[in-house]
Amino acid sequence: MTDKKIHVVIKTPAGGAWHTAMLTAQEWSRHGYDVHITSFLNDPLPFIDGIKTNPMMYKRMKGKALNRPFTILLSFYLMTRWFIREKPTHIMSVGLPISMPIAILNALFFWRKAKLSVLVETHPSAHLDHKKKQNNSLTFRVMAFITHNKLLYQWVMGEVSKVIALSNAIGDDLIENYGLDRAKIHVIPPFINTAFFEYPLPDQRPNNKILSIGRLSSEKNLGDLLKAFQFILRKKPDVNLDIVGDGECRAELEKQAANLGLSDHVTFHGARYDIDYFHAQTGVQILCSHYEGFPLALVESCANGVPMVSYDGPSGPRDAIIDGVNGYVIDQYDVKALAEAIIKTLDQSWDYKSIRDSASQFHPDNVRGQVMMFIKDFI
Repeated sequence: MTDKKIHVVIKTPAGGAWHTAMLTAQEWSRHGYDVHITSFLNDPLPFIDGIKTNPMMYKRMKGKALNRPFTILLSFYLMTRWFIREKPTHIMSVGLPISMPIAILNALFFWRKAKLSVLVETHPSAHLDHKKKQNNSLTFRVMAFITHNKLLYQWVMGEVSKVIALSNAIGDDLIENYGLDRAKIHVIPPFINTAFFEYPLPDQRPNNKILSIGRLSSEKNLGDLLKAFQFILRKKPDVNLDIVGDGECRAELEKQAANLGLSDHVTFHGARYDIDYFHAQTGVQILCSHYEGFPLALVESCANGVPMVSYDGPSGPRDAIIDGVNGYVIDQYDVKALAEAIIKTLDQSWDYKSIRDSASQFHPDNVRGQVMMFIKDFI
């Protein structure tokens, strides 16, 4: 490779996708590549030693109320200007929606087409199905022709050089439903911050504390957890539920908790960064999402010795949970089974070191080897 410049394009640096993208960028940089991470109108990019980050117009637009059509058009204009100016030869785009316009630009400028890899951060089919069921705005429905279109996803899978999938289920979905060549795929889960492996493990966890960590958004399906919790309280009236995170569904969930008579037992803590504090205070962590990319919050709890209970949704829970060893996976949307599995987990004796050991595959040192295989294959 004569041009050793790599462009990583991302919409919002957050979650498991950001962990994997950051580790990949760091490994490229460590091996002498000139790595540039770019976003357009969204969040500022964290400082990463040795890597150039460019949030483009974030500072100029920060705090300004922009309607969605203008934001979308401005983002595409900035992306086009960036593509013309930079003449990228190697691009890794993070997330399928932002990959659509990049792939289109790559096709339009076919005489100097860049080698393109895509990091797929969520389960495509489950994500598309969920979006179709929502009451989306007219603007979203118009733009979804480009950003949330199965036929375009299939076209992109034929155009890319390599794909990173955060879980095995994502990879399987891309192969079965979007025509991705199996030889193009690398399954690389997000890594867990090493601190989670270093926190002291307790001698005993409380059997009356339940924890949920994550964005309070529609795909997280926390309404089911509240319904299950209502059932749990009948069997264990001293149990409390801690919900850590914030988002557009918080007010709705608080109202639901009140309507179900749960307010005295449910605490909404908002966004917090002292996750280890909550891990130390709980007996089980729950995931009941409609879909995920990879449940990073679950494996962080696992690394901290917390047993997990999760719906068997797309995707990732079965990549992390071994029934009876570090938690339980139950049938999707079976609220009663969810409640029963939580009670079982709270009342069970667990080997917390074995739970931590089961998360070792997500330690940065182990994930790094998978990243290096992708880099050698892509370059």
